[in-house]
Amino acid sequence: MRSSSSFQKKRSDMRSRKSVSVALVALAVVVLLVALFSETVISSEKRNSIEAYQEVLIDETKALGIQDIINDRTDSDYVDYKTSGVSSTIKDSNYWIHIPLVELKLKGDEYLIEVSKPHLSQVEFFQVSKEGEVVKVIKTGRNRPFSSREIMYKSFLFELDSHHLDGELYLMINTESYLQAPTKLWTHDEFIKESTQSSLVLGVFYGALVIMIVYNSFLAFSLKEFKYLFYVLFVISFTCLQLVWDGYSYQYVWINASYWDTVANPFFISQSSLWLMAFNWSFFEVATRSKWLIRAYQAFFIAAVAASVSVFALPMASSIYAGASLSIVALMVSILSFVVSKPKNKSHFLYIAAWSVFFYMSVLSTMGGFNLIPYSILAVHGVKIGIIILIVFFSLALTFKINEIEELRIAEVEKGNLLKRLHMMSIKTTSIRKLDSLYQNMLQDYKEFTSYESMLICLASEDQTYDLIDQFAKITRVTLNTATIQMLDQKNADVTVGTDDFLKSLGITGAVSSLIIPLESRKNKTGFVLLHSKVQRTVSDQVKELLTDYTYQISMTIENIVLLDRLRLSAERDSLTTLYNRRTFFEKAQKLFSMGDEDDRFSIVMIDIDHFKRINDQFGHVAGDKVIVDIANLMIGNCPEHAVAGRYGGEEFIIAIRSNDSKRVEKTIDDLRKTIMETRFELSDSTTEQMTISSGIAFKTTATRSLDELIERADDMLYRAKDSGRNVVMVDEKE
Repeated sequence: MRSSSSFQKKRSDMRSRKSVSVALVALAVVVLLVALFSETVISSEKRNSIEAYQEVLIDETKALGIQDIINDRTDSDYVDYKTSGVSSTIKDSNYWIHIPLVELKLKGDEYLIEVSKPHLSQVEFFQVSKEGEVVKVIKTGRNRPFSSREIMYKSFLFELDSHHLDGELYLMINTESYLQAPTKLWTHDEFIKESTQSSLVLGVFYGALVIMIVYNSFLAFSLKEFKYLFYVLFVISFTCLQLVWDGYSYQYVWINASYWDTVANPFFISQSSLWLMAFNWSFFEVATRSKWLIRAYQAFFIAAVAASVSVFALPMASSIYAGASLSIVALMVSILSFVVSKPKNKSHFLYIAAWSVFFYMSVLSTMGGFNLIPYSILAVHGVKIGIIILIVFFSLALTFKINEIEELRIAEVEKGNLLKRLHMMSIKTTSIRKLDSLYQNMLQDYKEFTSYESMLICLASEDQTYDLIDQFAKITRVTLNTATIQMLDQKNADVTVGTDDFLKSLGITGAVSSLIIPLESRKNKTGFVLLHSKVQRTVSDQVKELLTDYTYQISMTIENIVLLDRLRLSAERDSLTTLYNRRTFFEKAQKLFSMGDEDDRFSIVMIDIDHFKRINDQFGHVAGDKVIVDIANLMIGNCPEHAVAGRYGGEEFIIAIRSNDSKRVEKTIDDLRKTIMETRFELSDSTTEQMTISSGIAFKTTATRSLDELIERADDMLYRAKDSGRNVVMVDEKE
């Protein structure tokens, strides 16, 4: 069954390739036939043309001047321009074009003469009166500065002297490129209207080219596809070629660079063919095709590079013919590439159709320029028409292409966002001091990643209970049932869907969809993240995978914060009592000592366990350590809220208290003494004893210069308490 399906698919692909091939060949034939027989279609294009009145005289010696032409040449020396065969020739001669103005029957208006091809090297304008006197001379051309033109325009534009419209007009033309001298007669109003429309059309045309360049550059770098980059280079080369053909390059781009503007024509013809074939190489995956096709492409690349370089050394005629030949070969090899390729989808066919139509129209334009077909509307505007068609087809192809990769793109974007957030979380970790802050940030990130509006974190504690943390970072300690605990012990780390019983065990009701993401770090399962919603939610497999990776990073972050807290605690706290160690106590007490108003009173309390050596000697250090811990816990429970308590050393403790009520401080410490005295301390399995403490209190006065001085006074009071029989509180009364 699978084999039959594969066979049918192959047959379908073969039919598709044949159908597209036939369609493209038919399209090429239709376009060529239309171009061949469209001469009569464009009569309106010629309403301003005066080529029918043009006569040409070829001066191969380039020795004739205007007076020679006026005085020594007769009508028999001229031939009709259209039938002379000089158009599109490349020859180092001077061409004298004669236009009898009197036959144009010009009356009562200001007229302009346009030579619409901007690539002519020299154009000299001579208007002669009916008496044979030269009344106006303009010398310009691409070999002269652009400012030499009478009217600053992309082509050559001359204003007729309205007083001598019954005389003669002579144009002397010399060009290093191919000869084309289509002349037009305009009134001022007609020319303004025509140039406005032309500028609008060309603005749209070049705007479309720029859009193609920018858009495909974006695709090339975002999708990292060379075929788009090759296409961009092709469009850039072709845009430069069009700028040369339209005359904008010499006017705006490389101003007055006449030599470069001359060689730019064959150079960019070769470059356009080169990059188009490079695009085809990538798009058709030629490297995977037959060896003869690979060799054909390699030979073409060598020829295109050679043609591009040779424009600086070869005669212009050779360079132009080489570039035109490359264009034709590129078309043939491209069609051949499609025939041997295996189209896979609609975007492939649309790319081929877009490229083919564009190239057909470009070739028609080139053929029209060499008079191989009538210079019809398709020949004149073939490239521009092809560009518009290409944009439409190419946009459709891109739509299909983008749809094909949309899911992958979305996944990559989501992955990028996750990785970015992971990076941001790692940065935040250094500034987060409490786990609840991390939980809140974490749950907020999950809410942004997915469409689930409710979340819960379950973390295992060391005492076999579990912490449930909701999206508000509220922590509830619970004991879970067996089913929930089994979820924690799963060996796999996959994202799974929570069952109703599982959700109910966590106190969640009304959830329609849920996801369980294990929290795992360093091979240890520490809990899970539960996403749940009251409406149906779906998450792609790739997003689940990314969520798992993200959660793993979060697990590591949680573990790191816990370790950091433990390190911080060990650095700040006494390992036995969890009171502040001596160093940390001095840092915090110094802050309390240095702050506050004169009305605030600051005090230091020194405490020592009475007869503690006897406990160590009689019951051992383990019992002694237990007594120290128990008394430290009683101190924590009886100290004022903002007091700072620490272990001073051995069996000695120290407390810093800020309070403006000294009597209350004394009472607090005395109450602590009584509490300890009334407590029985377990020293062994069968022995409990009463313990007492001695305390010394010193209050800060206006004369107190430092914390050390105040501690020394409190220490003196402690020794007085011991000397007085112990189990008492002694207060330094110094004011």
